[in-house]
Amino acid sequence: MRGRELEHPFWEGPPAGLLEQEDARAEWLGSLRAQARRCPEDAFFSHVTAARLWGIPLPPHLEHDPLTDLTRPSPFHASEGVGIRGHTLVVQPGDVLPRRVVRVTTLARTWCDLAPLLTEEELLVAGDFLIWRRRPPLVRVSRDALLAQVERHPGRIAAHKRRAVLPLLSDRSDSAPESTLRYRFLRAGLPEMRVNTAVRSRDGQLIATPHLQFAEFRLAVEYAGQPWRANTDHWHLDRTISPWLDLAGWRVTAATALDLADSRALIARVETRLRQRGWSG
Repeated sequence: MRGRELEHPFWEGPPAGLLEQEDARAEWLGSLRAQARRCPEDAFFSHVTAARLWGIPLPPHLEHDPLTDLTRPSPFHASEGVGIRGHTLVVQPGDVLPRRVVRVTTLARTWCDLAPLLTEEELLVAGDFLIWRRRPPLVRVSRDALLAQVERHPGRIAAHKRRAVLPLLSDRSDSAPESTLRYRFLRAGLPEMRVNTAVRSRDGQLIATPHLQFAEFRLAVEYAGQPWRANTDHWHLDRTISPWLDLAGWRVTAATALDLADSRALIARVETRLRQRGWSG
């Protein structure tokens, strides 16, 4: 579990309290190693536990789940024990990553197994993270690999959810908030967006790279971070991205963490501005 394939760069920058989080993670990893030494040789970590090992973003109630998901191949009986949530799964070659100390489901299989536990929105955030273009190759999967995994395990549980989310994934989303807002915009019926794509002048000069953009209508949405940083972020946004886009005929709409808590006002604002710019959808 110290292997580099289980390390990952921060998707949104190092979080506050990093040292405390690292200490807690080290303690958690130690407990998993102890469990791995006691479990059957064919057992492996899956579901939420596998997602936490891979660093896949999860909702808070799962990120701090005290139980360990320990799985055995079907038809063996599920493992039992204090603090263990046992499973049996039909596994195929390539579904489980062999490790010297710990066996864990692969990235693609983990994403599939998470589907029954996550909303469509949460599953999209996890999928965007896994296919992110900036992730190291050892901890990145392609949309095609996820599709292949879904085809190999077409079980009815959450199958519709996986298939609904797959076409919406983007390898250009640089943070969970960007993925969340994109999903909500799409589900609200807003037009397709480009994600972290350069906006250039007529002579090819780079103007800006907005987080989300409705290119046809020259409207960009920028996520400005945590609420206690909103004033600073808005100032930075106004001083850097907005003027240049304004000169090119674009309009920038800023979003903050408050808009993540309730996106209805933001969606209405974006929809109004799209209609002002000719959208009739």
